[in-house]
Amino acid sequence: MTQPNILKLAKQGDTQAIASLMNRHLYPKGITAKVALKDACLEVILESAQVPNRQTLVAFIRKGLTGLGAASIERVKVYGQQTGEEFPA
Repeated sequence: MTQPNILKLAKQGDTQAIASLMNRHLYPKGITAKVALKDACLEVILESAQVPNRQTLVAFIRKGLTGLGAASIERVKVYGQQTGEEFPA
């Protein structure tokens, strides 16, 4: 997928495109994003060796999603999870 296509899909609320954009920025920091959309609520699980910093990453996600302006997303839940753990912290 090319950058314009990923951006266009993300603005339409495509979860794979949103995850791809997040991972492009987070992966170099050792963080992986998993994204799902349930009843207009975007659920984001951020996974890394250490539980990710909540304040920093919530601000990052808020800024990114606000910029996308996806109408299909009304709420966002963000979870931090340590790699290998079954449940978020």
